[in-house]
Amino acid sequence: LEEVERLTKLSHTLISLSSANSAALPQTPFAIMAVLTRVTKRFDQAYRLVVHAPKKQYQVLANESAIEELLTILIENALKYSPPESLVTIEVAIRDQKLQVSISNGGEGIPPEHLPHIFTRFYRIDTARTGRSGHGLGLALAHQISELHNAKLSVNSIPNHSTVFAFYIPIFRQHKAKNHKKSVTNPQP
Repeated sequence: LEEVERLTKLSHTLISLSSANSAALPQTPFAIMAVLTRVTKRFDQAYRLVVHAPKKQYQVLANESAIEELLTILIENALKYSPPESLVTIEVAIRDQKLQVSISNGGEGIPPEHLPHIFTRFYRIDTARTGRSGHGLGLALAHQISELHNAKLSVNSIPNHSTVFAFYIPIFRQHKAKNHKKSVTNPQP
């Protein structure tokens, strides 16, 4: 039932994303760690995931199902493109008033000539070389989700060593206005 609900949310998110309009994505504040915990529990290989995060529960203002899909894509790729028993590290940290989420894995890495194209739809590194199948849509969707949230998505890879995908999203801040009513602000990146 949880998976059906997730897929229903995802289908609505994909429809919204296809319009490439951030105004079409409803955004609400939510705790990023709650979403990350929910995502990591879904993987059969969850025992390979190591999470480092601050004790404080930070919130972001975003579309929760879209950010859930972004995390799912990045973690799934990290597991898929690393040795079977190796660890995948997920780190949540604060950098320049933004929440940084990075997912790193060891393994063959991404050759430098492929890095400029990695977020292009349908782009795939030679499947004969990697031995892995796919459609070349996951990272393109991840990139589009990050752009719609002003959450810069980056990749850094050292061949035969490691790959790190990271995105940075503004922290949601809530404060009291002078008239003591609660008001909401979300800083622009």
